[in-house]
Amino acid sequence: MGDVSMFYCPKCGEKSLRQLSAKKFVCEREHCQFTAYKNAAAAVAAIIELNDDKIIMTRRGKEPGKGKLDLPGGFVDADETLEKSLEREVKEELSVQIRDLSYLGSFPNKYPWRGIEYSTVDSVFICKPDSSNIKREEEEIEGWEISDPELLNLDDVAFKSIRKALERYLEFIQQRRSRRTTD
Repeated sequence: MGDVSMFYCPKCGEKSLRQLSAKKFVCEREHCQFTAYKNAAAAVAAIIELNDDKIIMTRRGKEPGKGKLDLPGGFVDADETLEKSLEREVKEELSVQIRDLSYLGSFPNKYPWRGIEYSTVDSVFICKPDSSNIKREEEEIEGWEISDPELLNLDDVAFKSIRKALERYLEFIQQRRSRRTTD
């Protein structure tokens, strides 16, 4: 890294924090030695399957990606499991409980927010709703819609990670269909 910029240390307040690599920052003051790492934030998303091979998509109500398609979900809180976070996020956004969670995979993402680009790892689960009484609860989504995953325009999806998850989900449902026809 050719940049020798120094930043203010959040611990000692001196302009002595040096970026040693893409993710590591260290205060060079001998009495401080504060060290910080820029790691990815954990996020979750739900592919909520309905009985007619459709899924629930949301429309983002805020930037980034305002007006674009997304999956219900959000950031994982401290001391929260991925599963509990997903249950909380879906309940907050759609006022519905989810069940039968199965892990689809994780997908790296960039999340631009107020001039800073955050790295995230989005863990995506396939699940079922406990009821069909779905309603928008949060301002962060404009609304929700029932979609045929095979007819989705992935260019209308807000995040690269969610597009990749939906591509994997399409492969998954095709494999599931072919297993059903051979049984």
